[in-house]
Amino acid sequence: MAIHLNSQIAGRAGPQQARADSSQASSGNDKNNSASHVSARSSQISTVSLSDTAQNLNNIQRKMADTPEIDQSKVERLKAAIDSGQYQIDSERIAVGMINMDSLID
Repeated sequence: MAIHLNSQIAGRAGPQQARADSSQASSGNDKNNSASHVSARSSQISTVSLSDTAQNLNNIQRKMADTPEIDQSKVERLKAAIDSGQYQIDSERIAVGMINMDSLID
């Protein structure tokens, strides 16, 4: 699935050149020539296609931006469980997690 984005190009040299062209067009110096020059540049169209991987990365970035870095409700639940003595450490689960993490690194 590709996304095609169309945009008008104001000029090859970037925004500064576009501003210079538009200021020349509005200054009255050779008004017709400058206006047609800007108009010709404005009619060019540029197309960009994003791969599926790029689109997936873009979606992931949006989701991450919407997700808080810290799950405050989970932090509060863990604090309460630790303070009350109800938090149980499962050393086997921790060991399995460490082994799985190590296998991802290699």
